Amino acid sequence: MRRSKILYSSIILIFLLTGIAGSVLAQLPETSRTNFEKLPNFIYDNFFSVGTPGKTKVDFIYQIKHDALQFLMKDSIYCASYEFAIQIKSDKKEVMDTKIFSRHISVKHYDETLSRKDFDSAEQNFMLPPGNYNISIALTDDGTKKTARRNFKLKVPGLERNEIDVSSIIFGFTSESDGDKEAVWYPVVDNVVPEDHRQITMRFTVYNRSNLNRMPVRYELKSLKKSNKDKRENELSVEIADSINYVELPIDLYDLSPGSYEIKIELADGKFKIKRKSTIVLHLDGLPVYAADLDDAINSLVHIADGKELKKIKKAKGDEKSTLFFQFWEANDPSPGTPANELMDEYYRRVAYTMRQFGRYNPGWRTDRGRIYILLGPPDDVNRRHFEPNVDPYEVWFYSQYNRTFLFVDENGYGEYRLKTPNWDIFH
Repeated sequence: MRRSKILYSSIILIFLLTGIAGSVLAQLPETSRTNFEKLPNFIYDNFFSVGTPGKTKVDFIYQIKHDALQFLMKDSIYCASYEFAIQIKSDKKEVMDTKIFSRHISVKHYDETLSRKDFDSAEQNFMLPPGNYNISIALTDDGTKKTARRNFKLKVPGLERNEIDVSSIIFGFTSESDGDKEAVWYPVVDNVVPEDHRQITMRFTVYNRSNLNRMPVRYELKSLKKSNKDKRENELSVEIADSINYVELPIDLYDLSPGSYEIKIELADGKFKIKRKSTIVLHLDGLPVYAADLDDAINSLVHIADGKELKKIKKAKGDEKSTLFFQFWEANDPSPGTPANELMDEYYRRVAYTMRQFGRYNPGWRTDRGRIYILLGPPDDVNRRHFEPNVDPYEVWFYSQYNRTFLFVDENGYGEYRLKTPNWDIFH
């Protein structure tokens, strides 16, 4: 029964990938920075620094990988193009600014069009007064005419109110020079560090309106996983004699295990103490960007993997564990021979979504809502009742394509919604 379950689940996930998922995902709120539509898949980030008087400079940086775009051959080369649009509204829905621009990519070899490592990246800059904003981003692939949209709220800080202040932290790496091609520094968008870049640079700007000329900077990097004791820390003195001071700190990531890490920096000297923190993900090659940790990725297979097979993967040590994990997904690849495993990507998109939406007390994929979301995708409609007198909060999820309805009830009032629908038989 478990083996037939993975096959049936695969059919459902692939079916959703062909079009249903993109049309219904908007029914639930989304918090991930990573696009959930099949195409064009992109990630983005934003950074703050001092701008013009009374305003903060906001840099929106995005990255789209080659395999997310449609390339067409033209004059013996492969070409792709897309349009990127970003609109900023105030918290009162007033349009503050809109920018639209096009990008063009050309490569010589067909394999480059399918690459999951090669990417195009660009940024747009805005000057905004400190405050709360609503951001809308849209990226349209000219080849497929498909559009991915992101909508999120952004709080812009003021960075010129204190005698000493610090911008956002930006991580990046330098590409290798190749012949006539000079090395280029690339920001790590969404703070996901590829496995083949184990030395990165942390950049930030110190704004100084005091009489200090130097200031000690301490940083600490440690794993967010309790079982992982990997750690890096360092302290050095940086010059801040100018009003605007650009600081670069190299960070050695060699011998660190893949996974999520928190980085804290502290500038302190007498009465001044400024702290900033961020997270980075040391990515294991082959894992989707949505899966930061191999053990977590394995544990969340509980909904589709055979029990004995899953137990075997969990018990494996070292490289054998990752080998068995990837063999599992190779056996369930709907398009063998291509770089992408669409089923694997979609599965971990959904797992990541449940972690953000339903993971209040337990991992989101362990919850009843998370299980249904992972297996069936987003519902066509959701009926929520959270504040009715003498009635426990509940949600009803409707799946018209499967003719199924699921009732989830929060009986204890702590946000733990339990499935109350009688045993469902979609896999029987």
